[in-house]
Amino acid sequence: MLLKVTDLNVYYGAIHALKGLSFEVGEGEIVSLIGANGAGKTTAMHTVSGLLRSRTGSVEFMDTNITKTEPHRIVKMGLAQVPRGGACSRACRCWKISRWARISALRPPKKV
Repeated sequence: MLLKVTDLNVYYGAIHALKGLSFEVGEGEIVSLIGANGAGKTTAMHTVSGLLRSRTGSVEFMDTNITKTEPHRIVKMGLAQVPRGGACSRACRCWKISRWARISALRPPKKV
C-alpha cells in the first residue's frame, strides 16, 4: 500500500474536527477527498503531511509509519501536497510541479 490512513481523530481545542478517518491509496490509484466546506478535507491533508497531529490513529507511507514524522522529513520521503489555485499558473505542467517538489525536498529547512 502506498498510503494508509487509519482512524485519524484530530481536534482543534475541544472541537473534534476529524472523526475516525481511514482510507488507503494503492500504487497507481487516483483518490479524491470530496466534501463540503468545513468537512475536514484540509485538516486531513495537513494531518497526513505532518502539519497537524492526530490524537489517535496512524499514517503509513510506503509501509513506514509517518504519524509523528516532521513535515520536512515527509517531503524528503517523497510525499508532498501541491495546492490548487494561485500557486501555479495555467501554463504550469505537472512535471514542473513534481520537479519543484523534488528540488524543495532536497533543500535543508531554513532556520527561523
